[in-house]
Amino acid sequence: RLVLSLEMFEADVQRVLDEYVLEGAIREEDLLQDARPWGNYAEDYRPLVEFCRSSASAGSEIRVVAANAPRRYVSLVARGGISALE
Repeated sequence: RLVLSLEMFEADVQRVLDEYVLEGAIREEDLLQDARPWGNYAEDYRPLVEFCRSSASAGSEIRVVAANAPRRYVSLVARGGISALE
């Protein structure tokens, strides 16, 4: 099973990615609004995501994994150190 792991997406938007890539349930506009992609998404990442989406519709599922920590936790650790997560 193939998986594309992208750090540009935070883990808390995994459901949105699945709805777009695997299920085709939402529009690209919804993905862009709800998944908070980086500014270079269109040029650098969109072709990969669209490839995975077209593979899913063809019956060869390639899941896109949101691999980055959510900003709220990154900010918490930046302010209070790793112990802030306890």
